[in-house]
Amino acid sequence: MYINTETGEIKEVFLFDSDTRVGLGFKEAGTRKGFAVRNLSRTLVVKSVKRRWAESWVETIKKNMEEGPGKEITLKNKRFESFAPVRQGAAAWFVDGCDYMASVAEAISKAKEEIYITDWWLSPEVYLKRGLDRDGWRLTTLLRRKAEEGVRISILLYKEVAAVLGINSMYSKKRMLQHPLIRVIRHPDHTPLPIMWAHHEKCVVVDQSTAFLGGIDLCFGRWDTHSHRLTDIGSAPDSKQEDLKRTMSGSSLLEGAKIVNSSRPTTTSQAIQSVTMQLLAQHCVLDVALAPVRSAQGEQEQKISTQEKPEKKTLRKSARSVMLKVKTMKTIRGGNDSDDESLCSDEDTLPDGGLLSRKKPQMRSPDGELTWPGKDYVNWIVRDLNQPELADLDNGDRLTTPRMPWHDIGLAVEGEVAQDVARHFIQRWNHLKTEKLRYNSKYTFLVPKAYSKTFNPERKSLLKGVTPAQCQVLRSCSTWSAGQDLTEFSIMQALVNTIAAAEHYIYIENQFFISYVKTGDNIIFSDVKNDIATALFERIVKAHKSRDTFRVYILLPLLPAFEGDIAGDSGSGMRAIMYYQFQSISRGKNSLIYRLEMEGIQDWHKYIGFYSLRTHDELQGVPVTELVYIHSKLCIVDDKTVICGSANINDRSLLGDRDSELCLLIEDKEFVEGRMNGNPYKCGKFAGGMRKHLFREHLGLLDKPNNNIDITDPVADQFYDGVWNSIAKTNTILYDELFAVLPTDSITTRKASKDLQTKVRPLVETFGRDVKQRLGSIRGNLVQFPTQYLCEEDLQPASLAKEGMVPQELWK
Repeated sequence: MYINTETGEIKEVFLFDSDTRVGLGFKEAGTRKGFAVRNLSRTLVVKSVKRRWAESWVETIKKNMEEGPGKEITLKNKRFESFAPVRQGAAAWFVDGCDYMASVAEAISKAKEEIYITDWWLSPEVYLKRGLDRDGWRLTTLLRRKAEEGVRISILLYKEVAAVLGINSMYSKKRMLQHPLIRVIRHPDHTPLPIMWAHHEKCVVVDQSTAFLGGIDLCFGRWDTHSHRLTDIGSAPDSKQEDLKRTMSGSSLLEGAKIVNSSRPTTTSQAIQSVTMQLLAQHCVLDVALAPVRSAQGEQEQKISTQEKPEKKTLRKSARSVMLKVKTMKTIRGGNDSDDESLCSDEDTLPDGGLLSRKKPQMRSPDGELTWPGKDYVNWIVRDLNQPELADLDNGDRLTTPRMPWHDIGLAVEGEVAQDVARHFIQRWNHLKTEKLRYNSKYTFLVPKAYSKTFNPERKSLLKGVTPAQCQVLRSCSTWSAGQDLTEFSIMQALVNTIAAAEHYIYIENQFFISYVKTGDNIIFSDVKNDIATALFERIVKAHKSRDTFRVYILLPLLPAFEGDIAGDSGSGMRAIMYYQFQSISRGKNSLIYRLEMEGIQDWHKYIGFYSLRTHDELQGVPVTELVYIHSKLCIVDDKTVICGSANINDRSLLGDRDSELCLLIEDKEFVEGRMNGNPYKCGKFAGGMRKHLFREHLGLLDKPNNNIDITDPVADQFYDGVWNSIAKTNTILYDELFAVLPTDSITTRKASKDLQTKVRPLVETFGRDVKQRLGSIRGNLVQFPTQYLCEEDLQPASLAKEGMVPQELWK
């Protein structure tokens, strides 16, 4: 660390890592009386007046590297080639955003010195706690209060290409800069060319002693509970809950409420869509006036539409309107989106939201206390979140559209492993300080605390219910994301190693599954590089050959959370993701199921199953359903090992030189009595406890305990077939019959999918005598993932569509 002795300002910080080395003399340093220190990010040459002074420095540095309190950091050949060693620590897990955000809020409120936050997306107005006293737990309010107490706050945000992604990080930065002790840096700058990858990691560090990470951004749409409610209309006076009692039946019941969900979303006018595609190809996205086809709008919007010209527009008029917005946008922005990160820079005067339509949404939150106020109530497929800077305005009509529940996982750790998480943040921050803000004195270098207990005494725990465990920080990072020469992909290495070493079962929850099998006979060239599917394939083949009982559970969302109609023209983005997922799972010669069958494992379902989550509720007295969006990035093995963080199962997250990611590997040290395949087994308190909680949630046992269902043994046939697969199959059939949902295995073409949307009336809308009873037969949220949906269609993006014009690596 280099400090200006006159001002005390930190001018440089040099971090030790596994490649740190020190050299003396002309050959090593280019000077006879100096020395050089090198790490993965830089080389620092120090010139000395006398050679013996340089020799003394070199000796001291080497001794500190070999014997100092942080000596583990400089060790080579650390497990999985991670930057961080294996640590002894304490950890806690959180299922769904409610408990995670509450714990983050409590830790922030107890911070004494500093807070680090990094997110893919951060919503300043998000409430970390809900209830009547929630105002003090709004993120901006909480951080401002801590800054006023003297706590230094550093925030790293992903800087999106504003023309493509509407998360408006510029607004988030401007909104957070409400005190001199709060600093925000956005990255990357996308100059001279846009960077295709993102900072996808999510973490919060308090006083470098407590760290939270996982899949949960501190943003809208993430807060949820295990019940995954679909509705939240408060005490709206125009709610028809009372009117829609069973005094009406048939079509008259639904005249005033046309329900819109992911199975039957609002579609987009083809004419306007084609113009939008052309603009997207030129790196420009606008909030074009959309023409709803199926959904009824709110009363206010209907009044406005009757006074305007006819709703349908010709292509020429649509194009003219779009081009007018292009000119307006150019005038407003007046040049490139530069970012000097000063506290009151020019870009702060106009958020990137200037790219979006300035027409105010017609829908406002109804009166009454809402659990998900304003933009927090969102259904990503019906309508992607628009204009996040207008936080208190609804994103959609909550009287006709159920929200899309969000299932996610977060972790927290204390001790030296939390310092490793802080060290990662500090490396990124200091890299950006050097790259973008070297001469901006308002942004200072960060310094890691000593690992020594002498200089960093233990503090009172900020976490509840922690479990002693062995922990290691894993990450995906490279030159562009962390400023280091070496690409680290320790997350993938840990996953592959852990899968290969599994003895009884593997449980995976992930937002994506894009991975091809690249081993065995008749290997086909693969443009997907990660090795997760290969590791699963090899482990299942090994179990089959040895005739072992072995299970693999894989839970994925039913659909990608992209706005659009999966069967219509607006669903090409969803279909692009689904193409690669189906090629990974059940279609194509590199898919997992196909390769297992080619290996002679026709009964592959004995070893592996693919599942999803769906739930149902009532909206204005009408039964409604929606998929539960799985955003977790979780792998549990044998009730003993957990890998969890921000990394999806795809090349973007796992190769290291694409999206930046952060994960934890946690291994149990304390055990309780359990069972595995009918035999006594030592079940880890941390991994086994998390797995059992997830099973209870997905099977509906948290709200309705059932003594006849035993989740202790995840491998035995009695549970795997008799409980898990049985409930998943039954729920899937009931949702298909009652709600006519999409996606489903029985629908193999886009035409059949569209016919189901437009011509088939869901059974729940007829309110037959047995509908309520059959709804009551649905247990939990578990359903089967439809591996055969649209199997007769080519889901690859058309070459002239915007999805086909971008590099295909973006989807994988």
